[in-house]
Amino acid sequence: MRKRRMLPLLLTCLTVCLLVCLSARALAAEGLPPTSVPVIHGLDVSAWQREVDWHQVSASGVEIAMLRASEGSSVVDARFEANWTGAKAAGLSVGFYHFLTAATVPEAEAQADFFLSVIGDRVPDCLLAVDVGSASSLPDETLTQVTLAFLRRVETRSGYRAMLYTDAWAARARFGSALAAYPLWVADYGVPEPEANGKWDAWVGFQYGDRGDIPGITGRVDLDYFTREIYQSAAPTPAPTPCPSPTPAPVTERELLCLLLPEDMTVPALSETLNVPEDTLRTLNILPGDTALAGQLIRYPGPSAATGAFAGLHVLQPFEDIATIARRYGVTPASLRALNGLQGEPSRLGQVLKVPALGDHEATVPAWVTENAVMARRGDTLSALAARFGMTADTLSTINGLTPDAPLYAGQVLRLTPFGSGSTGGFRGGYVVQRGDTLDRIARRFGVSESRLFCLNNIARRNLIFPGMLLLIPSR
Repeated sequence: MRKRRMLPLLLTCLTVCLLVCLSARALAAEGLPPTSVPVIHGLDVSAWQREVDWHQVSASGVEIAMLRASEGSSVVDARFEANWTGAKAAGLSVGFYHFLTAATVPEAEAQADFFLSVIGDRVPDCLLAVDVGSASSLPDETLTQVTLAFLRRVETRSGYRAMLYTDAWAARARFGSALAAYPLWVADYGVPEPEANGKWDAWVGFQYGDRGDIPGITGRVDLDYFTREIYQSAAPTPAPTPCPSPTPAPVTERELLCLLLPEDMTVPALSETLNVPEDTLRTLNILPGDTALAGQLIRYPGPSAATGAFAGLHVLQPFEDIATIARRYGVTPASLRALNGLQGEPSRLGQVLKVPALGDHEATVPAWVTENAVMARRGDTLSALAARFGMTADTLSTINGLTPDAPLYAGQVLRLTPFGSGSTGGFRGGYVVQRGDTLDRIARRFGVSESRLFCLNNIARRNLIFPGMLLLIPSR
């Protein structure tokens, strides 16, 4: 009798095991596609490859190099600086990765800070990556949380977008679905495409081999395919088509200030208003024809190199003065003047002012905010703005991480600087707070969590936002 009662249970267990195996095989058979085509040839290297002749690597058809920057909490890759210098000199697009060894969330955050300190002021062309293999002894849930903490810290502190590198088995069996919010660079050897995992819909990186033979590299090297989504600012298909972009002017000893134009202005009139030569304005900004367009953020050299930590940006509104702005943000007028290199009152409506930090509160603002951007007005569309600046709607939407039919909101700040110009897309864009806005309403409008918006903008106190505050909108 006991054997008879056990038989149905045994059959049930066997059926469940069979279904699990069949399901895993079905995922593997299905395969994981790329996020876009055509794919781009790349490789990843570390000190194990020793000295690399990057010009030979480039001549072989490789376009992207992912470099190991660091490992754990104290190891800097011995060839990192040489690889960075050589790969960039050879014209390759370069990204960085960190080998994660953390066992706790605080350790992961500390390693993220170490990784960013090693990168320093180098500007990555590609997504920053965390290398997490399947050999970790951490429980699956802990491994997921530790990896999430690293990725979030990297994006929050740097403004650059990040991705996960791991093998196909770990992607399927070890990591939680929460990590699918980040792009996947996956290793799976000897197959035409990596196995599906039930979490990610596609890959941005596919490491298809670890025994590559590439001219310029002694010994074997990892080989990769990448899609255009690997870039910090995604390249248009099939290849980037740069729009006119500015060349840095010889004014680096003076801080570049920023002015939001309330209306169209001729370049000569703008030159006279700002007391800046026309050639300098044209060098620093995208100026179609002889007119600077309403809503454009115009860069110009300031009177001095103002220094100090700052907590955010404010666009000067009508009837505002230094005292008014200082009271709103809880800082002193003197600190506001000193940070912005002002002797008296800001006289230009739309001038972008830095707001001093409160205590240890400090913000990192991506370069595009003070480079080339335009603020959407009520009724603007992507296609209309693109036409004004001589580009296609597809290019403008790609630069800003939007779909071509995405709605625009009054106060939304869009980058004009195209792929390949050195600007990065860690943030989707910006938004100038309007009268009646709340942090919650802005978060819902752009489809991000209130906590991410709060954290990425280093807002000192919740709901401490005012009309004119320029908020950065994080990538989804």
